[in-house]
Amino acid sequence: MADEFLTTRWSLVLAAAHGEGSGAAAAMENLCRDVWRPLYAYARRWGCSQQDAEDAVQGFIASLLSHQSLTRVGSEKGRFRSFLLGGMKHHLIDLADRNRAAKRGGGQALISLDATDAEQSYLSLAAETDSPERAFDRVWALDIMQRAKQRLGEECQASGKAAVFQAFFQDSSSQVAEDYAGLSERLNMSVTALRTLSMRLRRRWKELIRAELAQQVTSNDALDEELNCLRAALLD
Repeated sequence: MADEFLTTRWSLVLAAAHGEGSGAAAAMENLCRDVWRPLYAYARRWGCSQQDAEDAVQGFIASLLSHQSLTRVGSEKGRFRSFLLGGMKHHLIDLADRNRAAKRGGGQALISLDATDAEQSYLSLAAETDSPERAFDRVWALDIMQRAKQRLGEECQASGKAAVFQAFFQDSSSQVAEDYAGLSERLNMSVTALRTLSMRLRRRWKELIRAELAQQVTSNDALDEELNCLRAALLD
């Protein structure tokens, strides 16, 4: 069971920090692409303007993607999220001390950021949280769930269940949920079959959420801790 953590993206980075393994650069870049929106929310809740938050995130990511950064990587109890929170906090303190904003990694935007999307996400999800850490965790948790849902949608598309997926996982909360009787008639499936399929899809969604989190940890204990953090972030 422990072997599942030997080749996760975060474990590859940790191995490279100790002079072992390969693929760390690509692994770190993929991890950064997954978490820049929570980092942006953290910076905004810290007090940065929109532009300064975007610049700060780009500067922090540039430091993570530099070869020198690997020598400073710590296991942080096996959790990439904890490493990020500590690193981003120190990065912002350093920027404040020097009274300047990081300019997109020295003039180059190493990760493509949709600043409008990040700002809308921050305003709708995290602007009212009581700390930068809670802002980060809130956006991080919802992004994890969204990526898992996207993967589930791709699986359903490949297996011919796209219509069922769209019925059970609506994109907009403003849509009125369709009852099983209506779905049964529209999809030409029995209510019993629909209920069974709904349970299976939601169980699979939970599995995919766990798989997403597993890419950012190095052990089952750390994974369980991250699942608890995700649940707590959604309840705030």
